[in-house]
Amino acid sequence: MLHKITKIKGFGVLDNFSPELTVKPFNIFNLIYGWNGSGKTTLGRLLRCLETKSNHEEYKDADFSIELSDKGKVESKSYSHNLDIKIFNQDFITENLNLFDAQTKPIIFISKEKVDEKKELDKQKEKLSEKLKESLSTSKEYDALEKEVDEFHKNTGKVIKDFLLGTVYANVTYNKKTSADIWKNLLTKQKSIESFELSETELIKEKNYTLPNSKKEEILLTGLPQNIDINRLSEVEKEVHKLISTNISAKVIERLRDNPDIGKWVSDGLALHKSHKSVDCEFCGEPLKKERLLALEGHYSKEYGELMSDLTQYIAKLEKGIRPELVNESHLIYESLCLTYNNAIKDTNRTLLLANDKITGWIKLLSDKIANPFLNIGQQVSDTGAFADFNTELEKLKAVILEHSILRTKILLKNLEKD
Repeated sequence: MLHKITKIKGFGVLDNFSPELTVKPFNIFNLIYGWNGSGKTTLGRLLRCLETKSNHEEYKDADFSIELSDKGKVESKSYSHNLDIKIFNQDFITENLNLFDAQTKPIIFISKEKVDEKKELDKQKEKLSEKLKESLSTSKEYDALEKEVDEFHKNTGKVIKDFLLGTVYANVTYNKKTSADIWKNLLTKQKSIESFELSETELIKEKNYTLPNSKKEEILLTGLPQNIDINRLSEVEKEVHKLISTNISAKVIERLRDNPDIGKWVSDGLALHKSHKSVDCEFCGEPLKKERLLALEGHYSKEYGELMSDLTQYIAKLEKGIRPELVNESHLIYESLCLTYNNAIKDTNRTLLLANDKITGWIKLLSDKIANPFLNIGQQVSDTGAFADFNTELEKLKAVILEHSILRTKILLKNLEKD
């Protein structure tokens, strides 16, 4: 039991307390009273130091000594005692009494253990609040990802539909469920998802084997032009050279020979006068002189007429030999062959135009001879290379179309096996 305080230093208003002061010793029951600021609260804090066995935080350097009834002593430097002391003051209330605010009557927690439990509860509530926020955020992320997945399957279903457009599978319904089912099936496989990816070439190959569009029609070679008979063209070239080199043995009127345009005009007019049995000139109205008619007949002889007829007929034949360009029908060709087909038809048309240019050149030579039949145009250089080049490129085009037909047959057989 406490007997009396013997020393106090550095403890608030009780500083420099000494035993010389007249202070009664403690008894079983003690009543301490005094003016405000006289040290009642400070004394309570000093006694509570015995309970906590540590100096008050405001008087950490305080030094005090208390004598016990058994002649023992308690000093602030060691706090070596077994006293059962409980001090109920404002410090105790601050540390050990907490109110849990609520709309109903407050719940009071008394004792340090309960307050600690309350603090731990508040801490757990904060953690719970954070977890709820995380959960809400995760839920939003999940919803966003689920929406992305839904869009992915919806778009993929459309891609599948577009890919198989024109095939035997075009009438099947393709939607996001189709994509989702395929994806689930792939996840059950032992291989990685990447191993199922197809290159562009592989994709085209797979599509070609599902086409009919595999029902692509057979392209008949009979729809292509025939190869040019080089030997026959050589003969044609010789005939052209022969015609343009022909000389007419006639009583030539130099004015008409040297001016082909006038010569043609007079030739046509002579023919018209004969057909209408005109005795007067249809141009000037003067009578036609017999001597002039005989001179014209000599100029435009039978030999002249036959040459002009031959030249005209041969031009008509050559014009029939000019071939139109081939139409690119790559939409009828399997995709795997389209590039080769496009190149082949491009080269075939290029050499076809060169061959046409050659024929057009012969027609021009004959036309020039008609314009001036008395002119010897002379021998031309022989060249049938353009026709040979056309035949070569045409054969390449035929080979591509033949490959298309072979692929078509394979696909049809494969589809029959599936059925």
